[in-house]
Amino acid sequence: MKRHGALLAMLAVVSLAACTTEKIVYRTREPFNPPADPASGFLGYFDVATKQTACGNCHVSHQGRWEATAHASAWASLQAVGAQPYCTGCHSVSGKGNAMTGNVGYNAVPDASYHDVQCESCHGPGFTHAQTPDATAPPLARVAVKTADSAGTCGECHSGTHTPFAEEWAQSRHGRANPEVIASYVATPTNTTCVSCHEGHFVLKAWGVTANYQERDQAVTATTALGITCVVCHDPHGSPNSKQLRYPIDNPDPAQNLCMRCHMRRTYPATGSSRGNSPHARRPGAPAVVVPRPLGGCEPQRDRGRLPDGLRDSRPGESEHDRLEPVQQRHYSGGRGRVQRKAGR
Repeated sequence: MKRHGALLAMLAVVSLAACTTEKIVYRTREPFNPPADPASGFLGYFDVATKQTACGNCHVSHQGRWEATAHASAWASLQAVGAQPYCTGCHSVSGKGNAMTGNVGYNAVPDASYHDVQCESCHGPGFTHAQTPDATAPPLARVAVKTADSAGTCGECHSGTHTPFAEEWAQSRHGRANPEVIASYVATPTNTTCVSCHEGHFVLKAWGVTANYQERDQAVTATTALGITCVVCHDPHGSPNSKQLRYPIDNPDPAQNLCMRCHMRRTYPATGSSRGNSPHARRPGAPAVVVPRPLGGCEPQRDRGRLPDGLRDSRPGESEHDRLEPVQQRHYSGGRGRVQRKAGR
């Protein structure tokens, strides 16, 4: 009996040891704290001292990238220059940048858990999603930007006298999808060659962006087509590049240079461009500059330019055409593309 009992005990130990090969997750704490503003459902920081967001407890990779962005230190940067009451909404979790309206988040409950521009600043309240993380409708951010209706977009904060990026962008060719390209795509939806550089949805797809957003599965038509909006060039979750750019702008490799991935004909900015060297807007009063462009396909919409010596033309064999059109540059240099600011704003 003693030998039999010892054998059973040994088998039990072996069985328990075998169980340790299973994936076991130990949860030692709740994944989120009760929201400081329960009426809105904004969770904010799980740990203020370490800047650990409630969202980041599950979305770990996004948390890690976001920590290196200027958004993660937005509150401190505001305090450094002298905070004004009307500034706090854009430097904290509030109704700015998402679908919420009125005094919500920090503007309703000025709690430290709402400091900085966190995930919910763009995605909206996360309480419901955190309670049921497998829900089919997670809070999604918008990628569209409309200066006439900037609510719930990047433009709700990145606009006005202080940071007129939305107004600048609206004056550039990036601010609207090319109507001829969109009409061609609508007529032949299987041909995505041109929209992959001229329409926001398709640029993000072409660049392998898999993040979900409100407009992602929207059918592209003449009315729903996106321009090259903020998040096409800037990754809101963060990136190792300056200004959260998806690709660097100082890499000579056309496949890795943000601008050259589409503007592959010109590898340096043209001086005196009618729209300046800014991705956001033209330089007011600048004279128009013209260069020859080829015909065929979507090429009439692209800058022709000249590749410097040593760089191969990406489309060898194409003939030049003597038709001249204004150059549309979108590069940024020294803030020359800033719009004229209205008095009193």
